[in-house]
Amino acid sequence: MALLRNPLLQTLRNTVVKFASGFPQVAHIVADTLSELNIGYPKSPLSVTSGHPHETTAGARWPDRLPGDASKAHFTAVGPSDTTAALAAKFPQLVQAGGAKATDLSLIRPDGYVGFAGAASDRSAAEAYLQNLAR
Repeated sequence: MALLRNPLLQTLRNTVVKFASGFPQVAHIVADTLSELNIGYPKSPLSVTSGHPHETTAGARWPDRLPGDASKAHFTAVGPSDTTAALAAKFPQLVQAGGAKATDLSLIRPDGYVGFAGAASDRSAAEAYLQNLAR
């Protein structure tokens, strides 16, 4: 479509693009595509889903600003505060505790993608995931 030479088709294309880009949802999708923020790695060996997470998907980009100290190359644990604190204490060189969430447990990789996604009760699965990476 970008290489059209026919003036009539160019006008039609430009009109459709101008109309569609007026919708915030379309503009957001275009911006995410051009900046490559909509890329995900759900089948990566670094992406593990345990249990039935409701809010996050392993391999997807974390939608919010990363909690914790973004200058450190650590996984950021987001979930129940007692679980995230325990993971940070057990793996201090690998994990920092992030924001407290009442539901799911997520380990966000330093690149902003979710490495582990599980239910709040999946602490042992998260520990196994981290132990496997620490080898």
